[in-house]
Amino acid sequence: MVEKVRLLLPMLLLMLILVQNGESVWLTLPRSGNKCVMEEIHNNVVVVGEYTVVIFEGLIRSNPTVSITVMSPSGNIIHHKENATHDEFAFTSTESGLYATCFLDDQPGEGGKLIVNIDWKMGAAAKDWDSIAKKEKIEGVELELRKLEGAVETIHGYLGYHKKREAEMRGVSETTNSRVAWYSISSLGICILASSAQLWYLTHFATINSILTYRMKPVPILLLMLVLVQNGESVWLSLPESGVKCVREEIHNNVVVIGEYLVMTFEGRLHSNPTISVTVTSPNGNILHHKENVTHEEFSFTSSGSGLYMACFLSDHPDIGGKLSVSIDWRVGVAAKDWDSIAKKEHIDGVELELRKLEGAVDAIHENMIYRMRREAKMRGVSETTNSRVALYSISSLSICILASCAQLWYLTRFFRNKKLI
Repeated sequence: MVEKVRLLLPMLLLMLILVQNGESVWLTLPRSGNKCVMEEIHNNVVVVGEYTVVIFEGLIRSNPTVSITVMSPSGNIIHHKENATHDEFAFTSTESGLYATCFLDDQPGEGGKLIVNIDWKMGAAAKDWDSIAKKEKIEGVELELRKLEGAVETIHGYLGYHKKREAEMRGVSETTNSRVAWYSISSLGICILASSAQLWYLTHFATINSILTYRMKPVPILLLMLVLVQNGESVWLSLPESGVKCVREEIHNNVVVIGEYLVMTFEGRLHSNPTISVTVTSPNGNILHHKENVTHEEFSFTSSGSGLYMACFLSDHPDIGGKLSVSIDWRVGVAAKDWDSIAKKEHIDGVELELRKLEGAVDAIHENMIYRMRREAKMRGVSETTNSRVALYSISSLSICILASCAQLWYLTRFFRNKKLI
């Protein structure tokens, strides 16, 4: 047992290295001006930074120094120091966003290259585990578990941050789309009103000057314009007496999913053994599971694409009366694994089994975080594309209105000159 744990420790250390948020950056300072590096950090995260000035060839000075300024996303100065060669700074973030660290050479005119190394440590990586181990008198496997627990909490925090960012980007996209729709309707309405006013005024002017013996009817023209511009976990569900009741779950690609559902009889239900029909579909509409006349069943599949997977329930006897409730339990990723079978097959138990479970949880959270980051980047791309299309649409609409006005002006000027009115 001890030997297995020892073999597993290097893998856990590798996981800690992969999931901990630590980053070292090398910067070559310009001879004039600042050089900055930015790091995206979410709210309430402990950050520790360390910087060192490195002397390169061609540098005349024996002891070069720099000025450093660390700023929050809102522009507040968190740390500032002048004439420094090596120092550390630490803070707890109070808001989410890009934190900037800027360096300035104190003697830029003395020539040579100056390079600064800055090392960021955040979350679990910023903790002093040696002091924690001495204070709480823990070591060995227990200490590694504490480190892994801290890493999981850090990843979970980033996952929540990216989910929030994704929701914000989705809200921005939906707001932009609604504004574009209202802008299009408003632009169309203004164009129609301007055209109607022009048509009425010209009809009135031509009739008064006996150019037309009848009044033009603007309504059919407006109707024609309108025609032309139009472009051809566990969940409890109470089933309705008629129709289908569905529940959706967002699942990313290549994830094992196990679901279990159970029909419950409520008061007033006359049928002694109520049954339902169940259909589980993928985001593309493919049927993954379908069963009729069931009261309790399980289903499992491996997701082939990211999106909303849907389970729909229909009562087989809606005319009997009474209420019918269904309990559905989704188990996704690491929760869907049969750990008892794995433990028996690989002959592991105790601490090693718990470590395997924790490893699976870390992998699942990490994959989910990457999926959220990709979704956020996709939503950001959609927003940027929508904004550029709105700008192009605005310019195109303005250009078309200007061209139409110029064409009207040219035609009317030519018409009135032919009639010798001007």
